[in-house]
Amino acid sequence: MKLLLELTRIANLKRISKIDVFEGASLRNKSSKFNEFYEGLVHEQFRSDREAARKLYKTTPGDDRYRQLKSRFRKRLLNTLFFINVNSSVKPRYEQAYLDCQRDWALVNILELYDADISVPYLARQILSTAQKHHFTELIVNTANLLREKAVQEGDRKSYDKYLEILDEYLPLQQAEHQAERILQEVNLLYQTAEIDHSAKEWKVWTDQLIGLSEKYPAPRILYISYVVSARQYQHLGRWELAGEICRQAERIMQNQSDQFSAEQVFRVQFLLMQSYLHMGSFEEARTQSENALHLLEEGSAHWFAYLDLYFLLALHTGHYAIAFAILQQVMQRKEFTRLEDVNRHQWRLYKIILYYLLTIIPEGKRLRQAKLFQDFQIASFLEDPALFPKDQRIFSVWMLITQFLFAVEQRNLDLANDIIFRLKQYTRRQLHPERQLRVIEFIRCLTQLPKGDFEANKVRFANKYYHRLLATSYRYDGQLDQLEIIPFHTLWAHIHERLKGTSVALPVS
Repeated sequence: MKLLLELTRIANLKRISKIDVFEGASLRNKSSKFNEFYEGLVHEQFRSDREAARKLYKTTPGDDRYRQLKSRFRKRLLNTLFFINVNSSVKPRYEQAYLDCQRDWALVNILELYDADISVPYLARQILSTAQKHHFTELIVNTANLLREKAVQEGDRKSYDKYLEILDEYLPLQQAEHQAERILQEVNLLYQTAEIDHSAKEWKVWTDQLIGLSEKYPAPRILYISYVVSARQYQHLGRWELAGEICRQAERIMQNQSDQFSAEQVFRVQFLLMQSYLHMGSFEEARTQSENALHLLEEGSAHWFAYLDLYFLLALHTGHYAIAFAILQQVMQRKEFTRLEDVNRHQWRLYKIILYYLLTIIPEGKRLRQAKLFQDFQIASFLEDPALFPKDQRIFSVWMLITQFLFAVEQRNLDLANDIIFRLKQYTRRQLHPERQLRVIEFIRCLTQLPKGDFEANKVRFANKYYHRLLATSYRYDGQLDQLEIIPFHTLWAHIHERLKGTSVALPVS
């Protein structure tokens, strides 16, 4: 009762009346500017302040009415987010526990300002208990530190010793987690900034440090980071089988301790595993793994699209076109597809065109080409597309031209094929990265030899040196756009060579 009396004193009626939040009735009021602003944002009717101000007040963003509405709206929305009932969301135990702890910790910090001497330690003890169960190290340290101070204030030696012991245990662990986090951030930064040319020695320093940390502090977060960095190290070295085995080990640990790992961590391991399967061409293993992974992912989420990106490419590379079709159809029929960034939608539409091409050269492809998915695709219109994309999406222009070339070859329109090769050649002159995009450059150089041999396979001898250079570089796709190979370039060149000889196979499957 003392706790309730204290909370009631703080949350008195005067203060409650001042809480400015959204609630159902206000949002159903059609004459309310708040409602109109909210609906416009939810349905993405406003792309800028200029659009919103014009729609709401027929004015500019600098108008005091719009500025005041936006300020009040932001404050009310932030207040509302704090009061959202997180238990209403369908979340795994780890995420739910973390949300509850973070919300309660925010309350503890607020109640501290009101000298809530009963409520603060009560909530802090609850947070500490949950945090210890799920290994939320930072929350353990924060709450134990607060409770130790409360014990000092109350002259409670027993409680003081108890929380001091907890801090002595978890402060070194917190420092170890910070070290592991720094290493993971270094690795992620390499991939984000395309600085993947680090030596094996530097990678070994990182993995050795993580092994030492995980042996001394076998906490879930450190174990997770150790597995992820080790897997990425082997991927960097092109040892995809070892990378896959490390991911499978991590999966087994996560399954046995499901309440110790977040859904984000589980996804990252599954993504790396699918990435390994993609580069190994291991379709059956990937199909088995995907059944479990897709069950855990929320359909239409960013992770769901990213995972299916890899699965689609693997199906395409290994000749499982019906599976690739099913994946593509599932993706493009989702309502969330229209809300993807332009770059992601362009990528999936390119996948659609490439798949259509492959379905035109296999007998069993006719039925799938007649599906609703392809009703809006016309080869003649596609061949007239100028294939122009922004500079940061230049690889899309390259793939559009490559696909136009493939259709032109099928139609024996060699004049068009020659024109496309000329356009592609321009990309090898300072428009593609000479190191990160060496494979596409060598592939285009192979193509430039075709007109010299009148597009006859047995006359294209000078392409061999470029083809061997292409084979000497490893295919690698980690989600970075400039590395996109919808069909691996060495496979695609072999395919073109076979098509020029009249072979009917769609793609040589390794």
